[in-house]
Amino acid sequence: MKHNASWQYLNVLEGKGIRLGLDRMEKALEFVPLKKMLVIKVAGTNGKGSCACLLAKIFEKTGYKTGLYLSPHIVDFGERIQINGKYIAKKELDKRILELKTLLEKNSLELSYFEFLTLLALKYFSDKNCEAIILEIGLGGRLDATNVMKAGYSAITSVSLEHKQILGDTLWKIAREKAGIIDENAKIFAAVENKVALSEIKNKCKGEKAELFVYGNDFLCKNPRMILEEMNFDFCWKKKSQNLEDFKNIKLSLVGERQFASAAIAIAIAQTAEIKENAIRKALKEAKIVGRFDIRRRKPLLIFDNAHNPEAISNLKQTIRQIFGNKKIIFVFGVSDDKEYKKMLNDILPVAKKIYFTQAKYRGLDMEILQEEIEKIAKKKIDLVLEKNVKKAVKKAVKEAKKDDVVLVCGSCFVVGEALAKKNVRHSN
Repeated sequence: MKHNASWQYLNVLEGKGIRLGLDRMEKALEFVPLKKMLVIKVAGTNGKGSCACLLAKIFEKTGYKTGLYLSPHIVDFGERIQINGKYIAKKELDKRILELKTLLEKNSLELSYFEFLTLLALKYFSDKNCEAIILEIGLGGRLDATNVMKAGYSAITSVSLEHKQILGDTLWKIAREKAGIIDENAKIFAAVENKVALSEIKNKCKGEKAELFVYGNDFLCKNPRMILEEMNFDFCWKKKSQNLEDFKNIKLSLVGERQFASAAIAIAIAQTAEIKENAIRKALKEAKIVGRFDIRRRKPLLIFDNAHNPEAISNLKQTIRQIFGNKKIIFVFGVSDDKEYKKMLNDILPVAKKIYFTQAKYRGLDMEILQEEIEKIAKKKIDLVLEKNVKKAVKKAVKEAKKDDVVLVCGSCFVVGEALAKKNVRHSN
């Protein structure tokens, strides 16, 4: 009964949509006091989830009781709220949802869906005596609910055009929103190549007297090597102070072109926080994340990757080329209805042997739109299958593939979530 009541309440909040701004969160924290915790915020169009997970693993390996807040989840709602890699228990989550609902009603305050979950996570981490918490920014940064917390360390993993109707239609505007997470006197780590976007981040750092470290300028990966289930690289500082060290032959269990920058940021933050090399190495070698180049079967090889926007799909294409060379891939592909699917299709088409278009139950774009578009851009006939049911699409692709084929499920975290879920998965942002 409690489970139904808690989810009904979340459904009501979700139905009211996104509400950006920090006023409600600031008011909530007046009657939801939090204990002192080391806070790290991670923003970025892509790579922020991986970076946040790596940081959480590093601090856990160091001995910190570490909270991790992510969004959205892929399969299990508990992915969003973790302590030392353990998801919040369903019974505890139900109990805390109803308790927080009562507390907010008592104080005549209504939060949005994401604000409510953020406050719940912060209170949970505080109640459980977490020493460090890693917060993945939900949307943008400046007005995101997580930004109510001040952080000594923050990261911006990338800046590209996404959520333009909310964050702005230029890289400068989007960079401005993401730079909003920068707090006074903080240490900031950015992997941003665009000069206009980086300039905005630099200006914000200057105004806040924050110290900025830029991937490629201040620290970088050298000798990157990528195979199917592991990456290796050397981590180097271009300008070293007394406590900063270069690391040779770092092993990373996550695979993907974007993961080099995410891992480098995690290492750089850890070093400036005086984390020992052994803990960093262990964490990066052991880290596993659901839906990030996630191999679930051999013969045929079945991979799930939640690349869900043009930049992420472009990075995934580079990863495919690095690992498989010119081998053509069988795709199970579906996108959310707010994504720039034309750019994504242009990237997967050159490496596709066959495409199964599918459609997630939550926010899935009509797969016939995808079919119509790819038939426009394909220079020769492409082998296409339409299967609306995600699980059936994956099952068909695997059944019809040869033993040496590669089947890659991607395009949307909601498609990946439905494919991996044993039961129906509840999704939201």
